[in-house]
Amino acid sequence: MTDTITRTGRALLALTVALGVASGRTADAEPAEEKAEALAIAERMATFLAQAPRFSFVLESSYDVVQADGRELEFGATRRVAVRRPDRLRVDEVRRDGVQRGQVFDGREIRAFDLDANVYAVDPRQGTLKEVIDYMVDDLGMRFPLNEMITGELVEGLASARGALLVGEERIGDATCDHVAARGFGVDLQLWVQQGNEPLLRRAVVTYTEAAGRPQFRADLSDWNLDPELPESVFAFAPPDGAERIPFAAAARAAGAGSP
Repeated sequence: MTDTITRTGRALLALTVALGVASGRTADAEPAEEKAEALAIAERMATFLAQAPRFSFVLESSYDVVQADGRELEFGATRRVAVRRPDRLRVDEVRRDGVQRGQVFDGREIRAFDLDANVYAVDPRQGTLKEVIDYMVDDLGMRFPLNEMITGELVEGLASARGALLVGEERIGDATCDHVAARGFGVDLQLWVQQGNEPLLRRAVVTYTEAAGRPQFRADLSDWNLDPELPESVFAFAPPDGAERIPFAAAARAAGAGSP
């Protein structure tokens, strides 16, 4: 994993920086009404998800890792995510190489686990999802793709945008989406937002324009459920037989290794 991906692991959407305009135009040349239309679509999506009391979805991600010789290799993972506000979260991940791991927060503890290594770690922690996810990313060094979509920080990030472009209408899976693009300092961002009463994020692409090889992070989001059954058992983790409890610092490093 390169330093580029590590540095950007905190915010894969990079929406806390001032965004510029996508395509070849400059921010000054972009019509204000076009920017407003594009940002309105993205902000509606961000607000909708920030206010949703519970939801679940599947995240299929792929990402480029630039090697020392300049070549790019692609890796990927599938994450199943369940959220119940104000303080319940579960992420189950399967990487392409078969490694299975995840994180659970039940309002009292963060638990990270690696089923292949048969290890787990526990960190007593209370707070809102934003507070806990920020702690997981900032203090424990764990990677959490598109975490701003859950914490609500996506709304704040979009508010700081300097420019945006509505590319057009496109199909992603079974959904008709608005394709929104923006350019930031070192980051190009694309979002595909589902049209209709449920403006869900269906695809995201981040290009790190100042990194060697211009690596990308790509995510397709599917199987959205805005009213899933999420009893307490969903957010419980019982260690498998013979599982070893290890210090959380080591678990966090393992959970963050290999993918953003």
